[in-house]
This record gives sequence, structure tokens and C-alpha cells, in this order.
Amino acid sequence: MNENSNKATVTDSNINTNLVITIICFIGLVVFSFYFANFHNGLSETNADWGTFGDYVGGILNPVIAATVLYWIVETFKLQKMELKETRKLLEVSTNGQKEQIKLAALTAHLNSVLMRINRKKF
Repeated sequence: MNENSNKATVTDSNINTNLVITIICFIGLVVFSFYFANFHNGLSETNADWGTFGDYVGGILNPVIAATVLYWIVETFKLQKMELKETRKLLEVSTNGQKEQIKLAALTAHLNSVLMRINRKKF
């Protein structure tokens, strides 16, 4: 049941990531559309116009991209935190299993020593 909840979380995260990518693409399309709608004279051959265009696009898209990167970093942190929690649980189970094996080995060794004493007394 725990595996199903982990799969659901990963799937939900993928849906959110796809949504974020779609939104960024849409914003980029809107930015370019607004620019070309206002300045529809065609492609310019002067460097100054291209510099202005770069400043325009960078000024609008850089904050959006930075926010997206921040979102992905937060999602990665959440995923790592969840994985660490699961790893701790598994290590605890493994530790308990090893403790039980040590107890069983000690009991087996004690039983063997008792059986050897009994066998010595018979002969």
C-alpha cells in the first residue's frame, strides 16, 4: 500500500511538472507574440534592435524561468526528503532483522555447545 502512495506522489509531481512546462511555453509564446504584434516591421538588420529585443525577452522570461527552477528545486527537495524517510524505515527494519539473526545465531551456538556437552557425557 505504501508503494502505491509513492507512485501517486511521483505521478502527481510529473503532472505538475508538465503543467509548469506548458505554462512556460505559453508565456514565451505570449511574450514573442506581443513583441511582434507591436513591432511588426519584419526582422531588423541593426544590432541595436536585436539588443533591445534580447533585453525585452530576457527581462520577461528570466523571472519566469527562475521561478520554475525554484519550483523544481523545491519538488526535488520534497522527493529527497520522502526517499530519506523511506530509507530510514527500511534501515530500521534491516537492523531489527540483523538483531534477530544475531540472537538466533547465539541461541544456535548455545544449543550446539549444550549438545556437545551431552554427547561427551554419553561416551
